[in-house]
Amino acid sequence: MRCCSRSGGRFRYGFGLLRTAEATGGLLGAGIASWLGRRLGTGTALSGTAAVEGLAILGLASASNPYVAGLALAVCGAGMSATMVLLYAAAPAEGPDHPASADRAPGSVCRSRAAWV
Repeated sequence: MRCCSRSGGRFRYGFGLLRTAEATGGLLGAGIASWLGRRLGTGTALSGTAAVEGLAILGLASASNPYVAGLALAVCGAGMSATMVLLYAAAPAEGPDHPASADRAPGSVCRSRAAWV
């Protein structure tokens, strides 16, 4: 890819490093999501991680330094993955007890995880 070799080839690797920072933050966020849910409660942890994700996106938009942008992407990835883990962990607690049971009325609709988003 000749078009991506600006600045002596640094541009080619910089974008990959930024994406790696986001993925690393995502792994960290997924790892601490259950701890956050136990410590803060699921609802508070969901709100907090969503707020952190939003603030990190604002930080990314205002970043003029690639290191600050990488940090913002890592925080955004952590917030996003923690939010998703908490969301999917909380959804069964709010839905019906036995969604596949035979005593359910035909045609009844159980809550989906998409309703939480």
